[in-house]
Amino acid sequence: MQCANLTLSYEAKADVQSFPIVCIDVKNSVAEELLWLEQISKGESQALERLMEKWEDSLYRFFYRSLSHHADSQDLTQKTFLRVYKAAASYVPKAKFSTWLFTIARNLLIDEIKKRNRFKTSEVMEETHPVEDFGDEARIRDWREILEHSIRGIPENQRTALLLRVQQEWSYAEIAKVMKANEQMVKTWIHRARQVLKSKINDLIARGEL
Repeated sequence: MQCANLTLSYEAKADVQSFPIVCIDVKNSVAEELLWLEQISKGESQALERLMEKWEDSLYRFFYRSLSHHADSQDLTQKTFLRVYKAAASYVPKAKFSTWLFTIARNLLIDEIKKRNRFKTSEVMEETHPVEDFGDEARIRDWREILEHSIRGIPENQRTALLLRVQQEWSYAEIAKVMKANEQMVKTWIHRARQVLKSKINDLIARGEL
């Protein structure tokens, strides 16, 4: 079997912060994705292309909001699809396809973080501190910069749980499956991540630095 061309189209994705969040209707796509995986396992490249078309934006944003690096996020997205291609024949639908896919993505992200030993993200706290409150574009840029710096000290499990909750709009149960934890632990991780970010932002506001 020959692998399909995994070159993805990211020309316009460098400015990812301006993208709207994409929500995938997983329930209505299970049969479709199972069919694609079966076709991929038989070497049908068009099935892989359809799968990539559906999920590449969501995966790219997941990586980018953790790494804030276009090339690395693109590379990890490609690696995720490559692993899907290699594992398609052995896939067993014990959980949603999206759970399986983001488990692969998270494992790749953890490996990348170990190599880089740095943490970045953006926009994950807009629900508690909307950027509109800060006025002009210059202050909004400052706000995003501060968030990127603030997230560095948050452990990977807390950051990933928060991203899946805010960015992907997953339920606690879905996040728990991907992260191999119980729902209460997921809620704790998300709560701690939010509290750390809120505390840092509020301190800056109190000191008049934001």
